[in-house]
Amino acid sequence: MKLTLIAYALTLPGILLLGWLKPVAQSGYNRMAAVPTAVPDTTQHLVGKVLAAPYQVLRSPVGGRVVRTYFNEGQTMPSKALLLKLVVGAGSSAQAVFVTAPAAGDLSRIKVSEGQYVAAGAPYARLTSRAPVRVRVSAVEAAHLRLGDSLRVLTGPVGLVRHTTPLTALIPDSARGTVVLVLGHLGWPPGTAVQVVLVPLSPHLPLTAY
Repeated sequence: MKLTLIAYALTLPGILLLGWLKPVAQSGYNRMAAVPTAVPDTTQHLVGKVLAAPYQVLRSPVGGRVVRTYFNEGQTMPSKALLLKLVVGAGSSAQAVFVTAPAAGDLSRIKVSEGQYVAAGAPYARLTSRAPVRVRVSAVEAAHLRLGDSLRVLTGPVGLVRHTTPLTALIPDSARGTVVLVLGHLGWPPGTAVQVVLVPLSPHLPLTAY
């Protein structure tokens, strides 16, 4: 009888300990289950092609000798800026003709120099418009975009990278299954079309330039 009582006394603390640990373990399990899991990154990258900016070939309005040029390769000129000074005719009948930029833009492919004679209608430079940047993307990928959304430019030509810009227009092209995104507040740099990656951000964020 004494041995039985001694054995029971020795096992009783273990039974009580197991009974206490069970609810603690359950409670700990519940607390672990309540820990929020990491939300996966659902940021969508829109990969598109920046469309070439509209340009026009500048042609001499008259035939004459170039006395002075007022621009350099790659220079940005405002509308009506002075570009060329030509001398038409010779001797006492010679007249000076000043040629101005028909619109604002970047000048490239210059084909004239001072002292050179240019014929009427001869091309002397290319003027690339600084209109808003246009990017063509898949219509499916752009389905969630709305006017005023902000887009972060990750890659692209100099002047675009690491900028945030509002979406100012959406131009659908059903024949190609694409949408042309018109981005505001960005000047188009001279160059050919390149690939660009856009990351949609929260709508209506203020413009940020780095």
